[in-house]
Amino acid sequence: MPKHNAEWWWNKLQNNLCRDEDTDAHLVRLGWLPLRVWEHEAVGTAVAKVIEALAHQGHPRARRIHARSGRSVTGNEQVVEER
Repeated sequence: MPKHNAEWWWNKLQNNLCRDEDTDAHLVRLGWLPLRVWEHEAVGTAVAKVIEALAHQGHPRARRIHARSGRSVTGNEQVVEER
């Protein structure tokens, strides 16, 4: 958290979190699976998130790729990233 103008930044970040939660809920209601990939994440990590999400949704090719990674897909994982 920046020290300069900390209250403004706190409010801005809290509003961003609320907006993101509302957007995710709306997308889920429409049948989408929201994923969040941050710019500082390694490409391999981002790819793994996408493959895991597709495998969780039952995509056959993604399930095979995910199975080779050694991680199980039970359908119970929380795929949407929590902050």
